[in-house]
Amino acid sequence: TVLPTPAMRRALSLVQRRFAHNGMAINGRQVSIMDGSTGYVLLQNGVPEDDLFRLIWSARALVDSQWHAAVKATHKAYLDVGAKYITTNSYATQPTYYEKAFASPAGRKVACELLGPEQVPAEDGWQAAMLEHAKLSAQLAVQARAEHGGTANVAVLGSLPPLVESHRPDKFFEALAAKGEQFFVEHYRDLARALLDGGSDMLIAETLNCWEEAHLALQGVRALALSDKRAIELIVSFEGSFRDTSMKPRPEAAPDAFHKTLAFDFGGAEVKLVAIGLNCSPPEDIVLSLSALKDSGVLQELTARGVEVAVYANLHERAVYDEGFDVGEIDVVGGAEEPKKPAGAGSPIKKRLDMVGDFGGHDGYVRFAREVAGTYGVQLIGGCCGCGPSGVKAVADGV
Repeated sequence: TVLPTPAMRRALSLVQRRFAHNGMAINGRQVSIMDGSTGYVLLQNGVPEDDLFRLIWSARALVDSQWHAAVKATHKAYLDVGAKYITTNSYATQPTYYEKAFASPAGRKVACELLGPEQVPAEDGWQAAMLEHAKLSAQLAVQARAEHGGTANVAVLGSLPPLVESHRPDKFFEALAAKGEQFFVEHYRDLARALLDGGSDMLIAETLNCWEEAHLALQGVRALALSDKRAIELIVSFEGSFRDTSMKPRPEAAPDAFHKTLAFDFGGAEVKLVAIGLNCSPPEDIVLSLSALKDSGVLQELTARGVEVAVYANLHERAVYDEGFDVGEIDVVGGAEEPKKPAGAGSPIKKRLDMVGDFGGHDGYVRFAREVAGTYGVQLIGGCCGCGPSGVKAVADGV
């Protein structure tokens, strides 16, 4: 028996997915199911919401080997409910978080107390640790898929996150002015390499604050494809509200961002743009952005180019995002799939009952999923923050 190499598997993955869509056909289009939130489900699987979690979010489960099984269990929970795409736990393996956690005196103090000094990278070793953990996140996803059955029609998506903060275009532009474009391009290149070396089938640059941030991620992927002479499949997904620097939604910015993504010149690099998406914003904001894309003709252009549309919305109450998200200031227990303790009255993150329902049936989110599939031709649907395996199952069953 000849076993396929990772390169062979990536080359075959796009063809396999064309014949492996799950869900139902809506208006003649097949809908495939993506996974949902990772960080919140990790909490339910035992990862502590401690001071290190508040510094590096879901990467808390990577820096301590005792939680690697929880990462795999999270992936398997989504495979159990029919997800055909599972995303690596690399959303928090990014330079802003890692430098703060492992290079600053305050961060190192927390890390040493919770991990033990022997497990904390050297002060100048945070970048190497970040890349090591990004690669590990892909390896754990691949292991979870194999242990679950190794189905060939499940793709591992290597997550490339915002490199400063989610939902904060203001912080992105501040960092861009201070650090320059190469900081972003080089980190995206190196993180992409780590994720692919770990076994990711595709890359997904997600929750990008704006076109300018996406442009830098695209340049990083292009640089990797050219330097390493490797074929890469890519999804680019924007924060679906397209907030401005004052946190106000701007759905009218969606057509320009999508059009520029489609028009990006990969310069001879073998990069396949599989899909462009909208994620981690309120469902109503995503509908407004999709409406702008439809009215401008961009959705039709995507269809003509063979590029799919992905959507996975945020099911939390929106105030914490409208007011300016900061990972270090969030109490996330109320957003877990099954909170370990009730969210207090002051907890800034709570699930939206109009989406998840009083008993977790997710009827509101299923209606949203059917709307975006039927009205706007969305082919890839999953969940983001606040949507765990039960929400993804509801979508898989209902769409």
